Amino acid sequence: MAITLALTAVTDGGVSGTPGYRSPEQWFAFENIDSLTDIFSLGILFYEMITVRRPSSYSNNMNRRSVDPHSKYRPTISQKLDCCTLKMIDLIPENRYQSVWDLISEIENLPDNY
Repeated sequence: MAITLALTAVTDGGVSGTPGYRSPEQWFAFENIDSLTDIFSLGILFYEMITVRRPSSYSNNMNRRSVDPHSKYRPTISQKLDCCTLKMIDLIPENRYQSVWDLISEIENLPDNY
């Protein structure tokens, strides 16, 4: 099964990046764009690598359908990994890991069987 992903960087209004990986802060031009944006983008990558699909997009009012956990597509995935990735792609920055070190610590404590 061949998978093709668009990896074209775009710029519109001074914000650059691949649209499917942009955080809500980037899309809606919030003033506080920080490392939590990178954690969001990394979460999208994690989700894609595990499920071979991108989570649902958000609309112009920052609402989106709930994102299906990985385990829906790969039943062997642990609930802890589901929670880790879903936390990374939470639309509200304050609900995400607050630093990459927090994320690394969480990943290191995941079970070996995912």
